[in-house]
Amino acid sequence: MLKLSPRSRSLVKLTLWAGVLTWLVFYLASGVVMAQRLANLGSDIFGGGIRGDILHWVAPIWVVFTVLLTVVLVSRYVTKKLGRR
Repeated sequence: MLKLSPRSRSLVKLTLWAGVLTWLVFYLASGVVMAQRLANLGSDIFGGGIRGDILHWVAPIWVVFTVLLTVVLVSRYVTKKLGRR
């Protein structure tokens, strides 16, 4: 295994964290934009009636919930792997 100095190890961790945080922010932003589009196009996509009204309300919340859950799980995984060593 390659031995890194503490400074090199810190630089690698900083670079990896910057990449992961950038991905997390853009993934969250894309999820919010997708939820807004679903909310705006809800009646066209889901149709009318009670089923369409429920899906029009639930679908954007479900998208944001799923994106937030993914962000939390990825950040926990990365924290474990890049933790303090």
